[in-house]
This record gives sequence, structure tokens and C-alpha cells, in this order.
Amino acid sequence: MSIPTRTVAKPQISSITPQPDEQEYEQRMVAFVNEQIDKMRKYVQLGSGADPTFYEVNQALCTFQDIQLALLALHNTAKIENIKAKENFDSWFAHKYIEVRDKVNPRSLTAQKWYSQKEIEMIVRTEYEAEFTHLNWALIQSEHQLNFLRRLLDSWGSYAFTLNQLSKNLIAEAGSLNFPDSTGEDFQSH
Repeated sequence: MSIPTRTVAKPQISSITPQPDEQEYEQRMVAFVNEQIDKMRKYVQLGSGADPTFYEVNQALCTFQDIQLALLALHNTAKIENIKAKENFDSWFAHKYIEVRDKVNPRSLTAQKWYSQKEIEMIVRTEYEAEFTHLNWALIQSEHQLNFLRRLLDSWGSYAFTLNQLSKNLIAEAGSLNFPDSTGEDFQSH
């Protein structure tokens, strides 16, 4: 009776330079982040280095909700894309895992001679390296985009607090100066 020998493909150790998929996804992520930051910068600029005016603060408060809704939509889209990427990776990996397991652990062998789960996972990673790398980096990119958008939403919430404080400060400052409103009454008397 001959016992099958274990032959595991030797993994290729990647060099320090990123692989093509890594570079592609890294470039996409940097482009995505830069695009979102540029968009947000347009919305958060108040004044030209001087104190913001009533109009600027009011305009920022008025547009805040629309931007918040757009960010929420973008965040939810990123959530869906992340779920799809996870599902795509998990489904592919499950198929390949079962395929490799059935090949290296035939039912004719006793369980003690079977490859372990970790060994089978490593065989899948090495035998299907290109597919694994592509799907894994797609998943990593979607996770990073989702995390970035979560932090952007948190930051936008802090910005709302700042806008409200600026608005209150401007109202208090105007009230202390006793500016008359459009009806001729003092601002403080309202």
C-alpha cells in the first residue's frame, strides 16, 4: 500500500516592491481619497483667511445637509461594494478550497493523513496566486474606501458642530453691537 506524499508548492516570496495588483489598487485608493478630500475642501472653506461673514456661515449651514446626504449615499454605496467584494472573495475561496481539499485529501485516506485546513488554505493561495491576489486586493480596497468614508462622515459631523458654534458666536457678537434689523428694531430685542 502506497501512502501519498505531501507536495506543497513553494510560495514565491514577494519583494518589497508592490505587485501590479497592489500598485493598481493603491493608485485607485489614493485617487479616490484625493478626489473626496478635494470635494470636501470646496465645502469647508470659509472666508479668505479672515473671519467668516454671516453670509458665509449661513451658506455653509444651508449646504451642510445636502453634503451630508451625499456623503451618506456615497458611504452606503461603498458598503454595498464592500459586501459584494467580500461575497465574491469568499465564494471564490470556498470553491477553490473544496476543490483543493478533495484533491489532496481523498476519502480513501484516513483522517490522520489528511492535510490540515491551514495547509489547504496555503495551497489555494499558492496554486491560484493571481486570482487570489486580484480578489484580495479588490476586497482590501473596498474596505479602505468604506473606512475612509466613515471617518469622513465623522469629520463632517464635527464640522457641523464648528459651524453651529461660529453661527452662535456671530449672533452673539452682532447682538452685543446693537445692530438694528430690517424692521429698525435692535437685534437683541428679538
